Amino acid sequence: MQWSTGGKYFVGDCKVKFIYTADNYIIADSSDYIVVDDKRMTINKITLLGVPTVNRILMHAEEEEKEHE
Repeated sequence: MQWSTGGKYFVGDCKVKFIYTADNYIIADSSDYIVVDDKRMTINKITLLGVPTVNRILMHAEEEEKEHE
């Protein structure tokens, strides 16, 4: 947890938003993780956005725990 003027947030969490296409949705839905800034992030949730038609995909991800040697 980190504190900022806007409140607290989790270090290592991220949201990635990208354009909806059938191919992008298939890739996002079949993926278990993404790599952001050289860190492996587990995909927790995928949300489709847009009214009246879906035009964006929002992916919620969390940094994976590093194994201790």
